[in-house]
Amino acid sequence: MVRNNIPRALLAHLTSSDQEEAHAMEVQGQGQEHQLLTMGKYTESLYLTFQMSPGMKMSSPPVELSYSLAEEVTKTEVPSKIDVDDLCQRWMACQPFCWPYDDSRVER
Repeated sequence: MVRNNIPRALLAHLTSSDQEEAHAMEVQGQGQEHQLLTMGKYTESLYLTFQMSPGMKMSSPPVELSYSLAEEVTKTEVPSKIDVDDLCQRWMACQPFCWPYDDSRVER
């Protein structure tokens, strides 16, 4: 998953380490999440770059994504009792305040 926290959409480019496969996708802005594509064949690592619009320079250096890095992520302990309804209510209550930009100033 990737989340774009800027006001506008951007392009995300996912390239295999051997550069045989590449995908580009538009990621909407304002905190929206987007599922990254998976490559057709297994590759040890992928490279992720971003571009504000076609014709503009890509971000550099690329972000390396690999299975070995994913395995390093440690999970935090979850409390034994979770009130899902309470969590949902608190999350929904903050939604209008979660986006850091004033929508009236954002071009669509």
